[in-house]
Amino acid sequence: MIFADILLPLALPRAFTYRLPDERPVEVGMRVRVPLGKSKVCEGIVLRMHDTPPASKNPPKAILEILDERPFVRPEQLRLWEWMADYYLCTPGEVFKAAVPTGIRDGSYRPTAELYVRLAVGYRSASKIAETLEEIRRAKAQCKALLSYLSFLPVGADGEPELAPDDPQKLWVARADITETVPAAIVLRLVERGVLEQQEIVPATLHRTAAKAETAPPLPESPAITDTSTLQSIQNAFETDETLLLSGEIADYGEKLIALYIALAARQMQAGYQTLLLVPDTVLTVRLTNALQAAFGTRCLVYHSRLTDRARSAAWQRLIEEPESVGIVVGTRSALFLPFERLGLLIVDREHDSNYRQSDPAPRYHARDTALMLARLHGARTLLVSPTPSAESWLNARAEGGKYGSVVVPAADDVRRPRVTVLERGRGVVSTYLRRRIEETLQAGRQVVLFQNRRGFAPYVECAACGATPTCPHCNVTLTYHKEASALVCHYCGWSQPYVSTCAACGMQALTPRGIGTERVEEQMAELFPDTRIARMDTDTMRGAGAAGRILTDFAEGETGILVGTQMVARTARSGDQTGLVGVIHADSLLAHPDFRAAERAFQLLMQLKALLPADGSGELVIQTSHRLHPALIAVTNHDTEGFYRHEMQERHQLLYPPYVRMLRVTFRHRSKSLVAAAAQLCEALLRERFGRRVSPPYEPQVDRIQNLHMLHILLRIERERPVARAKAILTEALARVRKTFPTVRAIAEADPL
Repeated sequence: MIFADILLPLALPRAFTYRLPDERPVEVGMRVRVPLGKSKVCEGIVLRMHDTPPASKNPPKAILEILDERPFVRPEQLRLWEWMADYYLCTPGEVFKAAVPTGIRDGSYRPTAELYVRLAVGYRSASKIAETLEEIRRAKAQCKALLSYLSFLPVGADGEPELAPDDPQKLWVARADITETVPAAIVLRLVERGVLEQQEIVPATLHRTAAKAETAPPLPESPAITDTSTLQSIQNAFETDETLLLSGEIADYGEKLIALYIALAARQMQAGYQTLLLVPDTVLTVRLTNALQAAFGTRCLVYHSRLTDRARSAAWQRLIEEPESVGIVVGTRSALFLPFERLGLLIVDREHDSNYRQSDPAPRYHARDTALMLARLHGARTLLVSPTPSAESWLNARAEGGKYGSVVVPAADDVRRPRVTVLERGRGVVSTYLRRRIEETLQAGRQVVLFQNRRGFAPYVECAACGATPTCPHCNVTLTYHKEASALVCHYCGWSQPYVSTCAACGMQALTPRGIGTERVEEQMAELFPDTRIARMDTDTMRGAGAAGRILTDFAEGETGILVGTQMVARTARSGDQTGLVGVIHADSLLAHPDFRAAERAFQLLMQLKALLPADGSGELVIQTSHRLHPALIAVTNHDTEGFYRHEMQERHQLLYPPYVRMLRVTFRHRSKSLVAAAAQLCEALLRERFGRRVSPPYEPQVDRIQNLHMLHILLRIERERPVARAKAILTEALARVRKTFPTVRAIAEADPL
């Protein structure tokens, strides 16, 4: 008897063994439907087949239904899921659930059929078409419909439509294409006459043969398409290194960088391989997609979590059933899970971006590191791209005997750096100097970008009489004041209440907004410059469909004079000759963040903001801060990327922070604060027996209660030279004991959490 281990999309520690049906062959990667428990039915994936019965008193249940004729999950995907479950301390079922769209996972997705028409057999000649047009010449609408149909047919060497091609499938034309100019009823009359025949067809099935015959597009030859020196350097470096870090003077989404991606992808297609281009944000996906689809047409596939489940299922099925039709995939971190057949190159754009980290739910993974493993499984190359790399990538590329190759794009000989002014932050929103520079920039007909990393009008409100501050009843965090909505909002759980000036603690009408948010910056700019068009770009203004595109288009076309925003501005706005000034309202919120990566992230963000200024050096970056001598600000002022990383690496090494150690973190959550403390103390005691001082005492995160759940962290540091797999095994054993003692306390383990 043959058995199969079935992976289910559940947080279970192992696969379940079922008995195979005798009547149908089964392969690894096929989807099946199996019984679960007494009455449930669940869909799963065949992991492996064997002849060893499970060690159970009850005989194994049989598979109820096999959903596929061939595997819908490739072996490389199964190996990636297994690695992610092991490395990121979760279960394979959790990875499976996150990786596969629901329509593919449960087999419910069915491609939509469309109506197609083609010439009937007796009408596939030029003479018969001419005769038919003569017959219906008085029915002008029918003549127009037939001529419209003919216009969609492939054209032969003589410039005339091919009426009798070798493959009759080429004669099918979507009826919707014809009915754009002719009513559907007219097309139906041609069908009734017998001139055309009509049928419902799934488009993917119809074009599969043509897609297989399609060849990769030629390498673009336009001088604007590629930076030949950088392209050649990358190609040379890939001969010796599987992973490269591309850094230096790379303009974010400038023409040269996009052209470089097009050239690299075209070479992969010519060799018969696929390319995956990862971007950190869906807004960026739109911009890149436009350029890539112009170069590669339908061979460019877009995939990200904001697509509908049906759209993601369609993309998955296309890669399974017609992989040769896809040459490049552009997407966010979820695109890593797609069923690639011949993956040759992975490009991780802005590899330093924090959006590549998945926090909740499991798997809690980093897309950059997962991309490296995916490339290894496929034998592909990986290109990490960033003008300001992560500390880990910088060290791997720069250290002696590092893991990565390195290609640094040098600055042009005649490049002029924009001026950077760091000044003491005053009490107001903008200093006298920044206000004057905004006025001068607008008078010169140029645009201004103002950055403030806090949305809302003010981060909190405070009673001027008693000092009380309203907080969320479900989270230990102050409520943010949103003036437009006249509400106090919790940015962690979404709870809100109407804003009133009366203090709930003392009854005085003395609640006063404190701090600076993007709404407040926008309001003050409107007061100071009433004749200037001002736009705000943050989570609150980006909720509508197409909102980001409209704001960015207006700014790029010069319609907007002042653009106020959060990190979205740094991520999505383009550099241009019209941007004369970038102002950072309150840099302290970046620099004083309680995180060992605060300086690194502040430096990266400020350098991104500086990149919005024109390349001729005519713009200025103004930074308001109380820490003028901070190393990150000095490095930005001096345009000294290498100097910043060397200083940062020295501090990290002395304080035993990544990348010199690996970190494992356990988070305990429960409604009872005492239970959370007891569970954390037990875990600390168990780990300290094995790891000693490498274990931190339980500590509270910056926000220690969210949605009524109290939280504590324990941090475990493992030196790079020690085997982290063994540490994870010990941690897993300790957590099993903690969960047995405190079954209601949720304990979540994470690898590389920060």
